[in-house]
Amino acid sequence: MKIKILLICIVSLFCLQARPNSGSTESQCDGKEGDVATISGLLTRKVVWGPPNFGDSPKTDQKISIWVVRLNKNYGLQLANGLPTACLVFDKAQVNWRKILVESHSKSEIVEGKRVNLSGRFWHATSAGDYFSVIIDVTAVKIIN
Repeated sequence: MKIKILLICIVSLFCLQARPNSGSTESQCDGKEGDVATISGLLTRKVVWGPPNFGDSPKTDQKISIWVVRLNKNYGLQLANGLPTACLVFDKAQVNWRKILVESHSKSEIVEGKRVNLSGRFWHATSAGDYFSVIIDVTAVKIIN
């Protein structure tokens, strides 16, 4: 199971258009992993396979709806591994709402499909529940349109 989770993380890194920028330095990144940042983009939902086997057994696997923000422009994230060339450039991030209260399902539907400014901490994906290579733990949302 651990190998399967590792493979999911590796595949998501390459398939979801996040590209390590091997020639960059920390100064070329827009922010550091774990720091608070504000980004702008289009907020959408995506249905993905969940446990127990994350798509290997469609009859028994859960379908999970996750939030995704498609950024207005690429963002470079300095990874926390300490390597000066570890700048991960991405144009989509999985949204984690755990840090704020979404009052109701109907309120969240109003936000879907809207352009937003999201503030929060960016993290590199580390677990099977991370479907994109970058996660933002949202602390504030501002609807633009």
